[in-house]
Amino acid sequence: NKLEIFVFLIVSILMLSNFSNMYLWDDEGETVLLAKNILLFGVPKTYDGNKLVVRNEKQINSDFLATFTSWLYLYITALSFLIFGFSTFSARIMFVIIGILSFFPIIAVFKKLSVNKLHYYLSILSLLFFVPYYLYSRQSRYFALLIFLMPIIVSLTYSIVFKNGSIVWF
Repeated sequence: NKLEIFVFLIVSILMLSNFSNMYLWDDEGETVLLAKNILLFGVPKTYDGNKLVVRNEKQINSDFLATFTSWLYLYITALSFLIFGFSTFSARIMFVIIGILSFFPIIAVFKKLSVNKLHYYLSILSLLFFVPYYLYSRQSRYFALLIFLMPIIVSLTYSIVFKNGSIVWF
């Protein structure tokens, strides 16, 4: 469909333009330091012998491993550093790509949940103007992964719950 292609191209251009022209934010800096430690130790250690990366003592264990969040986005950042070197660009590029690719599961959910074509088209256009979609997809944090995975979970749940137009009761 031409509207989907048009919106996808605009979203891609907006996501990619100038995403690395600003310094990393506070929590992105934390991500970067933990990702660097993954490249050194293989795991996200909060202490490298020089710097301690932690907001409070409840976020680490006795081995100085980060326990306050999942590690997937940290490994994605470490992989990006391995490929592109250390920079703001490399810290964010993988998440920008994930954010752009999340367009597809989002429109798949729109197709499933839309009442009619007008509703579907308006939903796609609303995504184009949804600023948090861009802001969260352009950060070196787990947000882009959530934006990508949540529509997939909604779509799968919808497929399980609704069979042949009727609700399946468990």
